Amino acid sequence: MPRDANDITLLDRAEYAGLDEMIRSTPCLSDQRGRLARRNSCRAGWNGRLDARVTKVVPTRGGQALELTADLFNVLNFIDRDWARTFLTGDVFGGRVPLLDLVGYDAANGRGIYRVQGTPRHEVDVPATRWHVQLSARYTF
Repeated sequence: MPRDANDITLLDRAEYAGLDEMIRSTPCLSDQRGRLARRNSCRAGWNGRLDARVTKVVPTRGGQALELTADLFNVLNFIDRDWARTFLTGDVFGGRVPLLDLVGYDAANGRGIYRVQGTPRHEVDVPATRWHVQLSARYTF
């Protein structure tokens, strides 16, 4: 993490203000100014979810039965839409969040030239957060 604007060479010097603001607003990055970021140091927070199932078996003739089931996924979000939200940061499937892209080499300073990536930070994953219900029926004979 760069200590200041003189500690990094950017392709566009105007991008430093945005990079500095992001580093200052993220405690795990701000604490590591002036050194390489520790591996796995800036991880997403805890993510909780609660699911529920209600089943009713209705006996019919000759030992047969009709089973009715209702599954409610993400019950906490059903109760309050601000609960049990799932957040995404950057490249979720690749498991990494690219902050900088190496685009060249600065021979005068002996270091790389970087371009700041427009990485989305801490966005709500709406499909994973939204509650939903599933109804099913099964007849056993």
